[in-house]
Amino acid sequence: MLSEREEKEVESIAELTVRRYFDKYLEEVFPKQIAAVVEAHNAAADAHGGIREAFSKHKWLVLGFVAGGGIAAGAGIERLFGLLGG
Repeated sequence: MLSEREEKEVESIAELTVRRYFDKYLEEVFPKQIAAVVEAHNAAADAHGGIREAFSKHKWLVLGFVAGGGIAAGAGIERLFGLLGG
């Protein structure tokens, strides 16, 4: 059986060990976990950055088709006028 003094000493050592573990967790592990969560969020297709990037790609794709279509239509109209004797 432990004396009251020994019980308090064991309790103090246990508390110190838990505090050290928690301090290490807060200083080293938790920031890495948060960074990993933020990185995964930012890389997700439905996250703010993923949506913006996907929209940007689609916007440029549509603008490319419009520009290409405009150039092709202009060339077609020029040829049509040439055939009509204009």
